[in-house]
Order: sequence, then structure tokens, then C-alpha cells
Amino acid sequence: MKIKSLLAAAGLSLIGAMSASADQTVYSINVVGYMNVVCPPGFSMIANQLTNSSGGNNITNISGIPDGTTIYKYTGGTFDTVTYYDGFGWSSDLATIRSDMYLNPGEGAWLFNPGATPMTLTFTGEVLQGSLVNNVPPNFSLISGMIPVTGGVTADHQVNAGDFDTIYMWNSGTSGWDTYTFYAGFGWSQDLATAVDPQINIGQGFWYFRDPGNGPMNWTLNFAIP
Repeated sequence: MKIKSLLAAAGLSLIGAMSASADQTVYSINVVGYMNVVCPPGFSMIANQLTNSSGGNNITNISGIPDGTTIYKYTGGTFDTVTYYDGFGWSSDLATIRSDMYLNPGEGAWLFNPGATPMTLTFTGEVLQGSLVNNVPPNFSLISGMIPVTGGVTADHQVNAGDFDTIYMWNSGTSGWDTYTFYAGFGWSQDLATAVDPQINIGQGFWYFRDPGNGPMNWTLNFAIP
């Protein structure tokens, strides 16, 4: 994986922090910064691919939220829905402030932009490194890449797909779905004629259908900043 070029292509603003112990020359690099996700009017599928240890990945920490913005998070087969109201906060019923919804790396969500112009969400935090595991159950899940890079589902994000697994990516430009199915021995394809590795973008969520016959998927990504 071309880490540096992928991070640059993602448009992620980063600050690297290097530390070493006093008695050995072993260094660790923690990469922190922010990512901007542009959401056009209407629906988008979004993701936060940074982890924020100080304030958590609570949606109350997201900046750039206009009045009437709604987030739909798919959990346990149902949607948890919250709307942002200026002067009040996030709420599901306009009676109780919601501060218990999180967007973590590997998760996806729907967002509705009620305005007539694009909105920009800003997430802050650290890029996860190491052996990253996202447990994807059979049937439908709303997920995302675990790191903020733009790259192929297989080549760069290392998704270990099974036969007939399917990805549904929302295309805001056409207000429709870009659909890719995985065929064992062939790869991902939209038409069973041309193999293609679907591209996951920074800040993009998508539906993943795990064929029940394949059982759960332990999506493991081994990632390190060189």
C-alpha cells in the first residue's frame, strides 16, 4: 500500500508526533489531525475514520453542522435517528438532548443535509494503526474504511470478501446506487464481465451485504505509518 500517496490523495491534514523511550531508540509515530467531509444537499453516506481519545467520537464533537441536519445510524437491524437543532443540540424527539451517538472508524451512517448548498463536516482525531479488525455480521451492515485513505476495497483496505458479498455505494450525483458483487475466482464486478476493485473514499460510508452462507467476516486491516 502506498501509504503516503494515499494519505495525500485523501486530503487529510495531518500532524505527526514522534516519541521515544529514554533507554532505547525505538520510535512510535502517532498521526493526528482533521478531515473534512463535504456533503451535498440531500442524502450522503458518511464516516469518521479518525479516533478521538480526549472527547470520544461523539457526534456532539463534529463541527460544521447546520440546523435540521439528520444522522441515521444503522444498529442492530434498525435505525437510530437524531436531528440537530440550533440552540438545543442533537435530539430524537425535541424533548431530550442526545449525546450518546458515536461515529467510530469502521462505522458508516446516513446524513441528510436540509440546505440548498453543500455542508462540510470536520472530524478531528488520530489515525489508527496496527492490526485493525472490523467484525461484519451476515446480511446488511452500514460500514466504512477503518483508515482515512482513498483506495481499493481489496488492494488497499484489505477486505476479505466472500462469494456473492455485495457493496452498495450511494452516488449523490445520480441519486442512485453503485453496486459491486464479489465472485470467487473473478473478483468484484458490476456486470460479471469486467473485474474492478471498488474505491472507498475518505469519509465515505457504504452498505455491505455479507452473504449469510459465508458467515461473519473478520475484516482485518494491517496498517502502519512508515
